[in-house]
Amino acid sequence: MDEERTHAFENAIQNTVKAGDIVVDAGTGSGILALFSARAGAEKVYGIEIDEASAALARKSVQANPDGKKIEVVVADARSFTLPAAADVVTMELMDTGLISEQQAVVMNALRKGGVIDSHTKLIPSKVVCAAELVSYDFDFYGFHMPLVMQARNNGVDARVTNYFSEKTPYQNVDFSDIVETLVKSRVTITPTKDGEVNAIRLTTQTFLTSEITVWGTSDMNMPVVIPIKPIQVKVGENVNVLIQYEMGKGFENFSLIVE
Repeated sequence: MDEERTHAFENAIQNTVKAGDIVVDAGTGSGILALFSARAGAEKVYGIEIDEASAALARKSVQANPDGKKIEVVVADARSFTLPAAADVVTMELMDTGLISEQQAVVMNALRKGGVIDSHTKLIPSKVVCAAELVSYDFDFYGFHMPLVMQARNNGVDARVTNYFSEKTPYQNVDFSDIVETLVKSRVTITPTKDGEVNAIRLTTQTFLTSEITVWGTSDMNMPVVIPIKPIQVKVGENVNVLIQYEMGKGFENFSLIVE
């Protein structure tokens, strides 16, 4: 259980959903966000889940709770889900660092194009900020040097960061209040804060569930990603330019990071 993430969503939903609201929870999974919305006063909650087995589990959770009578679990691809009128609130946790692999941006765009989201719909999350920083990393495992893309739950990758050489520097601001441009081509300038050898870029993401409730990586959401690079020497104040390119939702097969 990722309590930090779950409590953050709970607080955001409690502060956003009002009595009588129609709510869509896209990618409902266990149904926990749908249950939060029902408890907050929603009149009707649609829990959309593409996977039959996950939907069955969500129904069990829903049926075990009094507020579950307000929730309808729908087996469907959220990208093609429609309603007669736009929802008052849309919740969605299809997140990963940089939105590189998961479908958050893709599904948000589809729901907007399909009329489920309009200019009055409140979104949880409302935006994310993707950031990069310079680090040195220990890529030696079991006697072998393995400079691979690293990510693990519970921030497991950070145990092997041997030094941080910059602050987190935003490379992409993603605002869900309009259609999201899913093609990322960002040239970010990172300023070293100390001298030394850098052999990796650490990617992180800050999620704005509301304007006041934000969270960086948690044990199971937006965990830091470490990207190996050819080692470079950096000096305080001498900028490093990094070109980051990918299409959101397509995974690391289409990801490119070049230190210029």
